[in-house]
Amino acid sequence: MEEKTASPQLEETLARFQDHLNRDVLPKLKEDFRLIHSAYKTVHSILLKKGFIHDDPYKGDTRLSEIIIPSNTAFSDAEKIDQMSIRLSSFEVQLDFLLNYYQFSMEFLDISRIRLVTGLLRYIKWDQLGPTAQEPVTKALTDFVAKAKTGAEPLSVSLINDSIEQIRKTVPACIKPLKDITDFGREYYKMEMREKVFPAIKTSAQSGKDEILRQVKKVFPSAMQGKAFYPELVEEVFEEDFGQNGEKLKAAIIQRFTLKEAKPKVVQQKISFTGMLMDAIRILAAGAGPLEESAAKLVENNILMQNKKTGFMEKLKQWISQMSNKQDEGAIYEIDYFDNVSSTTKHERILFDVFIADVQKRARTFNGINVRGSAVTSRMEKSDEDTLYSFLEKQISDLAIIYRRLQGLDNFFKAEIPREQRGGLKGIKIELTGINNAMARATQKKHEYIARKDEHDQMRKLGIG
Repeated sequence: MEEKTASPQLEETLARFQDHLNRDVLPKLKEDFRLIHSAYKTVHSILLKKGFIHDDPYKGDTRLSEIIIPSNTAFSDAEKIDQMSIRLSSFEVQLDFLLNYYQFSMEFLDISRIRLVTGLLRYIKWDQLGPTAQEPVTKALTDFVAKAKTGAEPLSVSLINDSIEQIRKTVPACIKPLKDITDFGREYYKMEMREKVFPAIKTSAQSGKDEILRQVKKVFPSAMQGKAFYPELVEEVFEEDFGQNGEKLKAAIIQRFTLKEAKPKVVQQKISFTGMLMDAIRILAAGAGPLEESAAKLVENNILMQNKKTGFMEKLKQWISQMSNKQDEGAIYEIDYFDNVSSTTKHERILFDVFIADVQKRARTFNGINVRGSAVTSRMEKSDEDTLYSFLEKQISDLAIIYRRLQGLDNFFKAEIPREQRGGLKGIKIELTGINNAMARATQKKHEYIARKDEHDQMRKLGIG
């Protein structure tokens, strides 16, 4: 067969579009999924607390290497609570896996993975959440949400409504970029076949589609290792490279992926950087989920610690404390941490109950930030730059201390809980990573704000802008 390849113009157009996706689209898409995850966790947490669903006992045993879309098959009323508990928990696990283990780059997101991400986004039909819901999970979730709001305190009702509205607004914002990513993924796959598969085919000029397909299937496993086989895309390559309308088809692809030139922006006399600060605060607020999970796990570890076998000296200390009528402050633990400033190991006493209450309060604040239209978000949007910057700095500083103490308590429990009881110990390594990532990315955004503002101030002093 006559050798043909994609035109240089097509390859260049796709390369530019790939850069656009990696640079402009995928970071925003990840942030949108982070908002969906945070808002969903709020709804899921309320349903758990009110007893409409229960914790999936096998959640901690899940070891994922790829996204698995939870089942959406029908179930009986008798199975409703168990099935929804498993499926809603699994949905949260999948979102967490997507955000923490997926690489949001076109080099990683092949067609198969893009389909999984899209399927996860559409698993619950948030726009159909209501009496007309048809799919089993969406229909059952509608019922649970309605019951959770009946007779509930105003704060819970507001959190549920705000969180669902946040998801409803964010899901459509993900649809178009996912469509662009899917379309590009198909063209990238076809370009790979042109480079790796078609040059290896030895057929006559009279070979038809069936013969081409047979030849491609033969060489595909070795040429495209690890890739799924899509016959319809093989046919598209054939039509574009060897068909009568091939040039027109390629021209249409080039037009589809040609980026429109951005119109020159009019330089404003006054520039506001509050948007950058708000972005940094929202990025930091992504730590709400890991904070909640860390607190819950440490509470379980504390119970395990309190139930360990008590030695004679510990019993004596407890008796002396009771006899002296000393006010019970709850569990007090001494943790070690490395101080980077002095390069020495330091010690800190933690009043466990007080600390956990602070962590939970911080998580509630962050959850409020994640919900657009909430009271805390409204206050922030009305604040000036200096107020927002001070708020951001304080939140980063406070969260760094919380992170240090969480890490110290995690190490403490692992060291102090007897070996025979460690089967019930809950580690918080994943949660600590999530908190640390939120702090790092928020700090980076803060530095970008400082740099941009300094640059703007310098230009203004020079009479530019």
